[in-house]
This record gives sequence, C-alpha cells and structure tokens, in this order.
Amino acid sequence: MHKPIAILMATTAVVLWGGAAASVTFGSRQAAPAGATLWLAHNVSSTQRFGHPAKRGHAPQSGDPIALTIKGNKTKYVNCGGAPVVCTPTQENATLAVSQLENYLASSSVTVDAHALSGDIVIDGSFGWASANALKLDANESIVVNKGVKVNGSGVSFTLCTNDSDGSCSNGGTSGGMLSFGASAYVDFASIDNTLAINGVNFTLVDSTSQDKGVLASLATQVGDNKYGDYALGANYNAQHDNKGNPYQQDPVSTTVCGTIEGLGHSISNLAISDSTDGSVGLFFSVGAGCNAGAIRDMTLVNANVSATASNNAGTLAGWLGNASAASACMRRARFQRAAPAALISVGCSAKA
Repeated sequence: MHKPIAILMATTAVVLWGGAAASVTFGSRQAAPAGATLWLAHNVSSTQRFGHPAKRGHAPQSGDPIALTIKGNKTKYVNCGGAPVVCTPTQENATLAVSQLENYLASSSVTVDAHALSGDIVIDGSFGWASANALKLDANESIVVNKGVKVNGSGVSFTLCTNDSDGSCSNGGTSGGMLSFGASAYVDFASIDNTLAINGVNFTLVDSTSQDKGVLASLATQVGDNKYGDYALGANYNAQHDNKGNPYQQDPVSTTVCGTIEGLGHSISNLAISDSTDGSVGLFFSVGAGCNAGAIRDMTLVNANVSATASNNAGTLAGWLGNASAASACMRRARFQRAAPAALISVGCSAKA
C-alpha cells in the first residue's frame, strides 16, 4: 500500500497518494510524480469538481466584470439614500468608499444592491462596524472578499447574496458567481448573537470568540445535534491547547457533515490527531456520506499533524467524502502520516493564516 503525503494547495486541502516526493505549484499547474494522484480525502481525487447551493459557479477570474468595489475614500457611480440606506451602482466599475459605508452603518442598516447590474461585488478595503445595524451585499454574480471585514457589534444581521439576477437572494438567478475569499481575507464576528445568511441559508455561528471554550468541541456538539445544519467560524482558532495539549485520539468532529461548514476565510491552527484504531480519520470524520450533500469551504488548516496508523480512510481535512458537494479549504505546513513518516511540502494558501 502506498503511503500518503500531505501537500498544501492554494484552494483545496488535499492528500497526495503516492510514495515519492512531490513537486506542487498552483491551480492548473499543480504537478505530482508520475502515477501519483491528488486527493481531497482518501477517496476523492482533486480532478473531481464540486458545486453547492451556497457556492455555485466558477471562481472569479481576472477580467470578470465588476459591478461595485468597496475600497478607499472616494465614491463614484453609486447612488445612496433612504432609510434604511440603499446604495446602488449606476454603471460597472462603481466604487463605494469604505469611510462612507462605515458612516452609514454607524446610524442605519445598509443594503449594497448590485443585483440588477452584471458583475461582482469586490471588497478591496477593510472595514468594520460596532453598531447593531444590518448589512446586506447583493451581487448579480460573485462576492469577492479580498480584505478583512469585522462585525464588532452584537445582534447584527449580515446577509450575502450571489447569483442574484432576480433580486430574490435565493441563488436561483445567474449561475456564474460564487462567494470567495482572497489572501488575508476574512469575515470576523465578535459575538455569536449575530446572524449570517448566505443565499437564503441561515448559518449558526460557532463560538470562536473564547479560546478556552474549544471551537472544535462546540462544532462537534452542534454537528452531532444536527448534521444537516449549516455552521460558520466567526474567528481563527488555535487548537494547540485542546485536550490539555495532547493530540486528539479520534476525529474532532466525529459526525458526518451533511450541511455546510463555512470557514469565512479563517484558520484552524495546530490541530493534532493521533488515531491508531478508527477506520476514518481527519478533522471531519466524513462529509456527505449517506446524505445528499455536504460542504467544507473557505477555511485554512495551519500546522496540522495527522497520524492514522490503522486507517484506510484518512485525510487531513476529512477521512471520507461521500456525496459531498464541495471541499474548498487549504493547508499550510500540514503533516499527514499513515504507518510511516510522511513528507512535508509547503506552498501558499489563498486564505487568512
């Protein structure tokens, strides 16, 4: 049996199944030794493509039309008014100033409504707000998050709509867009009392505001209570002190994921698993097995170390992907081991470390 080698990819957590050292670059240029195959988990090759209701379509490409960009201090081609405030671009390549958006959010809920104009909403400037006022971003195609967004208040409603040519925010319009996160991009939530909705799907925020509560323990409990639920990470999490600093002896999330785990660009660092007994080993036991769909997206694993010496189904992200509709994550400085030490290859990720 060949030994798996952990590799680190720009957009997808993978395991390289093969015995030789690997050379890996990005995207379509990814390369591996002759006869080796790239794997998301034990049973899913990187050559397979996925889409799911909250993230359907293609990744934004250079040259894609841009309806509106949030950045800088100068607004152009945008009309804002009303109570609550609605900001609408009047033509492509419109700009909504960060300072103007933050000023509106201090006193009013805001909708950035670009659904009637072909193209993406792009966040190229960091912003945040501490009031309880709501923010809705409504795009005809993609929402591209390239900078940090901080929801610092409590009781805030944050809504994201992609593919919304008909204004319904149900992902039933155009099919060319998606939610995506660039390098160092994220959406932070200061409180789990806030609400997040993506294309009409309500996400439960996992308690990641207090390190001592254990994000993975909270997530495991929530998925165990409802494996079809949709959950989101509100902040980065350092798993170094889980289990009093000892490696997990089984999957941290041992219930099959049949809903969506949305990372919002965040990272889980210093995860350690040493499992010598179970048949399916990873951060997630399995995704989509026995259900119609399941998705892990927009998160980073940093300094992960997984040892699964008795398992035939193992991966750093998930032990097994069944009818999973998506697995979009990345890994930095990860280590995967089965029966013998695995090689370590480090490349960059398009997500917040």
